[in-house]
Amino acid sequence: MRFTPRIMPELPEVETIRRGLERTLVGRRFDEVTVGRERVARRTSRKGLRDGLTGARVVRVDRRGKYLLLELDSDSLAMVHLRMSGQVVVDEGRTAPPPHSHVVAELDDGKRMLFIDPRTFGEVVVASRGEVEILIPELGRLGIDPLVDGVTIDDVVSMCRNRRRRVKSLLLDQSE
Repeated sequence: MRFTPRIMPELPEVETIRRGLERTLVGRRFDEVTVGRERVARRTSRKGLRDGLTGARVVRVDRRGKYLLLELDSDSLAMVHLRMSGQVVVDEGRTAPPPHSHVVAELDDGKRMLFIDPRTFGEVVVASRGEVEILIPELGRLGIDPLVDGVTIDDVVSMCRNRRRRVKSLLLDQSE
């Protein structure tokens, strides 16, 4: 497998990645986890990330905004954010990981999950249920999700009413 630089992933691409991970990861256990660059685990530590994933089984793969969320049977949550150039790939594990593979997680079926990020803007965090709001506070500040929350055109019109901004600026503003 050869790594090809890509542009920043947008919401539909992150949803496509989520669906692929759901098909391949649910029910799988992380047997061995290697974490390269400390920056990828900047909210905790490489050891915390490795210990949080090792031995845990994936129960569910979800998405909130551009955050990928892996619910683990250890009552923890693994959050992956791709940022500008990150990728999550599941492969057969038969060759050396491609360059910039900062997290390599061997699965119990012989495959492996790779977090690849040449610019290291992306990150992976494992947090217990009680730590999620502390370690990943932005999850609680996200607005509605058009692919999950059943947003209608009437909802969009209502949200835009009485706003004095250019359409592009209004649609790209993620603070509300």
